Order: sequence, then C-alpha cells, then structure tokens
Amino acid sequence: MSTHHNPACPPLPQTSAPAASGDLCLAQGEHRVVCLGGAELGQVAAGLLVLSTLDDEQMECPSLGRTGDWLGVEWQGQASVPVSLTALTPVRITWPPALPTATAEDTASLLRQALVQHKRRAAELLALRTGTAEQRCRQFLRLMAQAVP
Repeated sequence: MSTHHNPACPPLPQTSAPAASGDLCLAQGEHRVVCLGGAELGQVAAGLLVLSTLDDEQMECPSLGRTGDWLGVEWQGQASVPVSLTALTPVRITWPPALPTATAEDTASLLRQALVQHKRRAAELLALRTGTAEQRCRQFLRLMAQAVP
C-alpha cells in the first residue's frame, strides 16, 4: 500500500485496523484516499466499494470494485494517481508484494483479467443508471448481496 509522500497522494491516516500485514480494511461507509499506479496494485479480497478519480477535465469518474477485482491496473507504469475509496459493505483490500520477476505471460494474464473486469464494471454501472427505479434498486441490491458473505 502506498504511503510515500507524493504531493498528489497524501499519506494514509491509520484509522482502520488491518486484517493482515499490509491489508486495508474499511468499515461500511468508511472513506479513504489511496495511491494507485506506478508499482501499486491492490486486489479487493472482500466487499463492494466505489472508486472515484478525476479525469483530465477534473470531473469525477466513479466506478465499482468488488471481491476479486484488481485496483490500479489501468495506471500501471504511470505516476501514482490518488483514488477515493468508499466502502458500500465492509471491504478488505490486499496489496500483493511487487513481483520484480513477473513474466510477460503474467503481465498479459493480469491485463486480460483487468479488461474483463472493466467491461463488467461498465455494465454494472450502466445497469445502475438506466431502467426503471425498481430495476436500478434491484441491481444495487444484487451487487450488495453478492458482496456480503
């Protein structure tokens, strides 16, 4: 987990107790800003959260992250990006150690997973923004039910 002093990425407050060394645990409704990109890559081990970043025009770009999703793949190889996380359910994020010996095959596999994840995230967000109010509520409740064990 990035805690370096990049001006765009403030240090993380230590308010949540980690489940394991390096894990970030968020209670339902808790909000944090973390840095992703560069060599920082996390994975949602449990839960459902909203991730928000700012685009080039400084407009907020929210997306969803849920169990199994990789966080930060889209910014690998770039400067760290501050990402706002808000837990919709209790969330645990793991920060795998950097893999200096990662092969091209490992990288390609991660990118394939991220592409599938991105398509799913887009479809889930679209379903939350279109249709009747009842359909949107059902979609949200379905996502919440999947996130809670």
